[in-house]
Amino acid sequence: MKSRPSGLRMGFLIHTEEAPEYQVHFSMWEWGRVLDLILWSNDIIDLDELKDRLTASQLKESNAKAEQVGVNPAEFDLAEWEEKVKIEQKKTKKEKEIIVVHSAPDKTGRNIFDAISQTVSKEPTKEEMEKMVRTGALSLSVFQDLEDKMFDNKDKLGHLYGIQGNEFDFSRKACWEVYSSFTCIMTGDECFITELMDAGVVKLKHQRAVKKKKSKQEDFLLEIAEEYLGLGTLAKMTRLTGILVNSIILDHQAIVR
Repeated sequence: MKSRPSGLRMGFLIHTEEAPEYQVHFSMWEWGRVLDLILWSNDIIDLDELKDRLTASQLKESNAKAEQVGVNPAEFDLAEWEEKVKIEQKKTKKEKEIIVVHSAPDKTGRNIFDAISQTVSKEPTKEEMEKMVRTGALSLSVFQDLEDKMFDNKDKLGHLYGIQGNEFDFSRKACWEVYSSFTCIMTGDECFITELMDAGVVKLKHQRAVKKKKSKQEDFLLEIAEEYLGLGTLAKMTRLTGILVNSIILDHQAIVR
C-alpha cells in the first residue's frame, strides 16, 4: 500500500542513504521508460518494440495531463481500471487529498494493483469526479505495467525486481546493472569507472558485478533520445548515473523511495 498527498507526482525518488541531498526524482511515466531502456540494453526487447513502448507511454501520459487540465484526451479503454477507483469525501485537519494505491501478490508472486482510493476534503462535482476516476485509472494501469515489465523478466533481471516500486534497496549487482545499461546507451564503449580505475584514481572494494554491454549509443542518440525522451529525462538519467557511480565507488547504499 502506498500513500502520497495529492499535488505531488506519484514517482520515484532515488539517492544513497549516505548522501540523500544528491537525489533525482522520476515520474512514474519517466521511470517506466527507463525500465524499457534497461530491457532494451539487455536485448530483452528490440529497437522497434522499444519505440512502440515509448510511444504508448507518451500517449498515456498526454492523456493523463489532458484530464487534469480539462481537455478531452484520446480514447483509452479504461473501463477495467475505472471500476477499481474509489473517491471518498472526508473532513481532514489539513486541506490535503490522500491517494492510496492498493496491491497484493497473486499465486505466482506478481503484484496485482487492484484498487486506488482518493480521499478529498470537498465534495467533487460530477465533472471533477469523472476526471479523478479516469486519472486514477490511468495511474493504476501504469503501476501494473511497471510491475509486469520486471516480473516477466525475473529470470534475466531478478536482481532488479522491485525497482518498479518505492521500497527498493539496490544490491551491488543492481547498481552495476543500471550503470552498465546507461553506459551502453549513453556513452557506448566508454566507462567512467573503468577510466578512473585505470588512472589509479579509485580502487574498488569489489569486482565488477555486471559485465560491460555492447554499445547501443548510435541507435540511442539517433533514434531514441530526442524523439522519445527529451532533455529533461536525459538530464535525470545522467544524474542517476552519478548517484550510482558514487554508490559503486564509495560503497554506499542506493535506494528507490
